[in-house]
Amino acid sequence: MHGQIDAHLTHYPPGSNNLVVTGTLVANTPGEITTRVKEIKAELKINGGSTVKCNTNKDNNGNPLYPSFFPGTPWTMNASTADCGAAISDAQAFDDNGQPLLTWQQPPLPPQIVVY
Repeated sequence: MHGQIDAHLTHYPPGSNNLVVTGTLVANTPGEITTRVKEIKAELKINGGSTVKCNTNKDNNGNPLYPSFFPGTPWTMNASTADCGAAISDAQAFDDNGQPLLTWQQPPLPPQIVVY
C-alpha cells in the first residue's frame, strides 16, 4: 500500500485560509484492498513556513477508507492556511487500533507539492 498527496493543491474559495489537500491511497496487492484505514494524518510545510496539520477518515464519497488499485482511492482534507508555494509533507495512515500502517514523505521523491 502507498499514499500520495496530489502535486497541485488549491485554496477554496480562492484567496481563503481553506487549503484543500487531496491525494490517493493505492493498494499494491489484492490483500490490501480489504485493509481498512481508520485515519490519514498529514503535515505540510509551505515555503519553509509553519507546519499545517490536517486529517481525514473518509474517502471522497464519505465511506470508510480502503485502498484500491491504481489510480487509488481519492481522499480530501482541509487545512487552515493562506500560504502558497512549494511544500513538503509527511503523512501517515493508521489502522483501527491507531497503529501506523504506512508513512510517506514528499519530496525528496517527486512529485513536488505546489500550493496555489
